[in-house]
Amino acid sequence: MRWLRIVLIVALVAIVAGISFCIVSNPLRQSDAKLRAWLLAQTPLGSSSNEVRSVLEQRGWCTDGYRTTSPRPAADPFMAGALGGYQGFPWHVSVAAFWEFDPSNRLAGIRIQRIIDSP
Repeated sequence: MRWLRIVLIVALVAIVAGISFCIVSNPLRQSDAKLRAWLLAQTPLGSSSNEVRSVLEQRGWCTDGYRTTSPRPAADPFMAGALGGYQGFPWHVSVAAFWEFDPSNRLAGIRIQRIIDSP
């Protein structure tokens, strides 16, 4: 009986540790500021629009789905990326980013958008 209790406690601790690791290691679950910093490390300010598009395409984030959205999610010119999502509690959260460019097509900023899918 004592061994069963020990095994159950160890299993519970392992499950909690696994869930905690998944939450902490997913950059999409971080704050907008930390996510923006993570994205800026991959696409630094001043990058050309071609360089940014190359990163977005390599990662599978590139999307043109926001071109016709009203109101505009970012200042023109911009590129949109569907970064992915995660299961929040209790609803799913989709995360998108918008890379905004200056008139010379150099990266000027990144906006983050989270959409919570609730009933």
